[in-house]
Amino acid sequence: MNGSGLCENRHLVLVVDDDQQIVDLLHDRLSRDGYDLLTAASAAEALQITALRVPSVVLLDVVMPGPSGLELCRLLKQDPRTADVPVIILTGMIKEEDVEAGSQAGAADYIKKPFDLDELRFRVRAQIRLREAIRKQTRAQHRLSLISRAAKDAIILLDETGCVVHWNEAATSMFGYSHEEILGRNMHETIAPERFRGAYRAAFSRFQESGEGTAVGVTLELRALRKSGEEFPIELSLTATQMDGQWWSLGIVRDISDRLEAGSSLRNSEERFRRLFEEGPLGIALITLEFTIYRANAALTRMLGYSEAELLNRSVADLTWPEDLPATLKQADLLLSGELPSYRIRKRYVTKNGAIVWADAAVTLIRDEHGAPLYGLVMIEDITARVENERNQKLAEARLRESENRLTKILENVPVGIAIVGLEKRIRWANQAALRMIGAPGLEIIVGQPCNQVLCQSVNASCPFCDSGGAVLSAETTMARSDGALIPVLKSTHTVEFDNEVVRLETFMDLRDRKRLETELGHSRKLEAVGQLAAGVAHEINTPIQYVGDSVQFLKEAFESFQQVLPKYRACAASAPEDLAGEIARLEDEMDIDWLLKEMPASFARCQDGVERVARIVRAMKEFAHPDQREKAPADLNHAIQSTLTIAHNEYKYIADIETNFGDIPQVVCHVSELNQVFLNLIVNAAHAIQSSLEGTGLRGAIGITTSQRGQNVQIDIEDTGGGIPDEIKDRIFDPFFTTKAVGKGTGQGLAIAHSVVVDKHGGSLTFTTKYGLGTTFTVLLPIDGKAGEKARRMDGQEDSPVRR
Repeated sequence: MNGSGLCENRHLVLVVDDDQQIVDLLHDRLSRDGYDLLTAASAAEALQITALRVPSVVLLDVVMPGPSGLELCRLLKQDPRTADVPVIILTGMIKEEDVEAGSQAGAADYIKKPFDLDELRFRVRAQIRLREAIRKQTRAQHRLSLISRAAKDAIILLDETGCVVHWNEAATSMFGYSHEEILGRNMHETIAPERFRGAYRAAFSRFQESGEGTAVGVTLELRALRKSGEEFPIELSLTATQMDGQWWSLGIVRDISDRLEAGSSLRNSEERFRRLFEEGPLGIALITLEFTIYRANAALTRMLGYSEAELLNRSVADLTWPEDLPATLKQADLLLSGELPSYRIRKRYVTKNGAIVWADAAVTLIRDEHGAPLYGLVMIEDITARVENERNQKLAEARLRESENRLTKILENVPVGIAIVGLEKRIRWANQAALRMIGAPGLEIIVGQPCNQVLCQSVNASCPFCDSGGAVLSAETTMARSDGALIPVLKSTHTVEFDNEVVRLETFMDLRDRKRLETELGHSRKLEAVGQLAAGVAHEINTPIQYVGDSVQFLKEAFESFQQVLPKYRACAASAPEDLAGEIARLEDEMDIDWLLKEMPASFARCQDGVERVARIVRAMKEFAHPDQREKAPADLNHAIQSTLTIAHNEYKYIADIETNFGDIPQVVCHVSELNQVFLNLIVNAAHAIQSSLEGTGLRGAIGITTSQRGQNVQIDIEDTGGGIPDEIKDRIFDPFFTTKAVGKGTGQGLAIAHSVVVDKHGGSLTFTTKYGLGTTFTVLLPIDGKAGEKARRMDGQEDSPVRR
């Protein structure tokens, strides 16, 4: 206590008044009573103080500068921090309506000025004590509410009439009635079963008189009803208490359904264990701490071939296969030491007749109430048949995996593309060959994609192969690669069941090699036929042209002799008789013999030149059409190119001039007729490129052919002044069936065959450089010794691409 003895604890008093004399008076007196004082001259100043500290009581004037005391009172009551702080109005306004206004604003007391100081001190002390009492009561109620809400058991308070006045959350959960539904209702009539209500009413009448009864102060097991009508067992602890001279009852109710069920379950479990031990299909034994059998059931005796009497006191070690005994003893030691609560072990037992029984044994140690071990419980399942099945299954699985691996290797390495397509027309799987055909880097790129966007050439969702129903369909078609190239394929579809689902199995055979071989074979046959025809024509032309040549030579020589004799005849004619000389002169005039003497030598020269040109063409046809031997042979490529130019003369004579620069190159071991075809394709393509570029201009282009030796290789450059090759098709010009010419103008096989002849058959390289709009140069590089290898392709580092940038 402080010196005045009026206040046990120091409380904070806030005085709000613009009259300084009153403020000083209150500050002096209340401070001596042991209060801490804060003062404010306006409502605004008071709000600043209460924002920092909450007073125990506020003494408040009504009339002040700014907001009035009543307005400040209302603001304090609206703030949760100061709502419970009592406000005492100090004012000279004594009308009844003023008092009512203060009460409505939330004031706890009203003191009229001038006031009695002792009365004010008393009222301040009373308001502070009242506030403390209310706060203590609130805290107590809060604690009781927390306890009630947190309780797991139902807490029910009944008044003197047996009606519910308190009902916690656990009661709601247990009985199903909400707080609002149950308050005020008679508990016995609500939650007691009908058959017990008469007895409950009689007992409660006695309780109302004396607060005594058979249920008071004891714990009983009773029956109760939930809101749903379900009856269930409860445990009730009842306490009597007096409220205003009347007996009230407080009940603690616990739902014991689980406990009773657990007890029943325990009894049932014991009965089940007894029956399981005696009648169960598993072998069961109780093992002593000395590792001997204490008790065995019928199933175990049947399993091991012993009678129960023969098994009793027999060591478990005697029944265990020797190889499994160390593991069995180790597990048993861990169990006895407490390191394992239980264990399972797969082991072998030896029967009475010496046979082996595979078993799955589950071992548990039974302890007493102090934790000391009593005996071991072993449950043994005969798994001999299962072990044999597992062994057979493992062998079957190993064979199946081996078969699957073989099948996987076959599917991944077979040169035929294989894809699985669902009936919804989306790709499920494809092998590596299919991915290579499509040009997809990985399976994840195409899985789930519509087949008409990847595997088919359908512009819409329809697909002739996928829409064939269950029929097997096989036909030649084309497939678009990811780079846009079209490749010919033989496509077949079959309906199969895969993973319990009907799907379409599609296979794709790449026909590019077959088509190329067919084309090459057809081309070879054509060349052979043309060669035979050309050889025959050349042979037939060669003989008469020799006659013509010989005859022209004879006539030329005879004319030269005639020229030598003619002057002699003319000299004789001059001395001949006049009529004879006149006849001779007339005949010379008619023959125009002087003109003949002048023109005939030139005529003979032209005839001989024409005969020579025909003979040269015949020789070129014979050389170009000469069939290759099976083995490569040395050949003069300069001469071969010249012969090819002779054959192709009609292709370029009207559109381009030929410029040759034949270097001093050695003979190359090769199939010269096939190289002739390569040179012919390149020259004809150059002529066509120039024609397309200069068409309608009246200009002539140029084709340049240069040969040279580069190390152990011979290089042939064929250059044209055509329009060049666009960038977007550079990587495709050697693809089979690719052509930029109009339909009917090209097969798309010329450059593909040329590439195959140079690279595959001669171990060389065929590359090109081009500038769009200016022209293209194709370069053939051939090993001189004719041995296929990497030498020619390594000269310019052209392993990866035929295009030289």
